[in-house]
Amino acid sequence: MPTGARAAPADRRDPVFVQQLTTANIARDVDSIRAALGESKINFYGVSYGTAVGVSYRSLFDNRVNAMWVDSVMPPVIDLVAMDAAMDALNEKHFDAFVPWLARHDTEYHFGTTDAMVRKTIFTLRDELRRKPRKVDENTVLDGEWARRLLGGGPSNWISSARDLATVREGGVPLSARPAPEAAKVFGFDENPLGLNLTQYQAIFCNEGVGGRDFERMWAAAQARKAAFPATGGYFERSGWCGEWPWPARPWKPVRGTSPLQLSGHIDEDVTPYAWAVDTWKAVGGTLLTVQDNAHASLRRLPCAAKVIDFFRTGRTVTGTCPGTR
Repeated sequence: MPTGARAAPADRRDPVFVQQLTTANIARDVDSIRAALGESKINFYGVSYGTAVGVSYRSLFDNRVNAMWVDSVMPPVIDLVAMDAAMDALNEKHFDAFVPWLARHDTEYHFGTTDAMVRKTIFTLRDELRRKPRKVDENTVLDGEWARRLLGGGPSNWISSARDLATVREGGVPLSARPAPEAAKVFGFDENPLGLNLTQYQAIFCNEGVGGRDFERMWAAAQARKAAFPATGGYFERSGWCGEWPWPARPWKPVRGTSPLQLSGHIDEDVTPYAWAVDTWKAVGGTLLTVQDNAHASLRRLPCAAKVIDFFRTGRTVTGTCPGTR
């Protein structure tokens, strides 16, 4: 199981700094920018983890928010075990829809013409990879975890997932195991600050996240998910990040406010599940718009983005649904 101590060596290089990496402190940094600009209020548009920054900012400085829109929303409590459970449930839902799709496309991928046949073929392949992982190179292994990730993808991934699974079944090397060449990645404090800094990201989750310290609880929860979601459940995604994190959790606690708040969630996306948007909406208020797609943070690329512009111009929130991208 991955642990915080192994994955975040920066906590030993500057432990005082690492302990200050929290969502609330990032929100305070945002307010420092507001003050430096001489503005009394801000408009805020945030996606993915940026939604946590926005909600935290509004909780701390509600009277300094003119309007806020958050898309693909983080949950109101960073419970790492509960987040894994939400992901497993959504991935199993995707798998349950993937199975009949594969049956309808048996002439292309040859997994079976019925749901039962497809499930048997898929599980046989996955279990074989669990027992005997196939090493592609020093950095790439085709194992049960690799198969599980393909099984839980949404509709936009089904063609590539089916192709790759079929390739491995026949003994070949799939496209997903042949990453395009890229520049060497740098981790830790020297990582590109304009990208996703893994040191910062993990520190925030471990400083504020609950549910990821007690191994017995994590293991029991994983086994329960494995039984409930036989295709995709039972793995440590986020809950394994902080097993040896040396400091206690300091959960962030968003509260309800009165400033204009619009939330939007994507009904089938698997990065920030729609249920998280619903939970945050119930916790902090505002108005929830449902985007009918499985794409993460896609609102700004959709015709429905016109509603965002109107919101920031007028403060009018919207309910209902928006067509998305599939």
